Amino acid sequence: MSRQIDFDKPLSDEDKEWLHSMSLDWQIEANERRFNKEYQNATFDVPEPDANKASQIPREPANFATDQFATGPVYPVQTPVNAPPGGKAEAPAEEVEEVGVEELTVEELKDELRGLGESTSGTKAELQKRLNKALG
Repeated sequence: MSRQIDFDKPLSDEDKEWLHSMSLDWQIEANERRFNKEYQNATFDVPEPDANKASQIPREPANFATDQFATGPVYPVQTPVNAPPGGKAEAPAEEVEEVGVEELTVEELKDELRGLGESTSGTKAELQKRLNKALG
């Protein structure tokens, strides 16, 4: 549903009701500020800041890396217990189903051997034999 409203003049009560029903109250307020003489002539009692109090408030320079309004809440970073000093913690070991060396592919065998610091050259049978020997 659409309605043509002229915002270059004060709104009628009918236009205000329609805008309110469409949740466009901000347009009513903007029109009131623009055209309502009572609103324009209104004086608002805003206390003047006390110069002595303002100078006594300690102020720190903004730190956008830690201020909550800039980046959201700041949570302390906790180092896991098993983390090496100054290094990244290893991810907790996932529970993996034991697979026999015979069921691994050549690439999986090579990955395992690299992790153990062993040579990765040779046939699949040689890789299986080397991995079995390295694992004990």
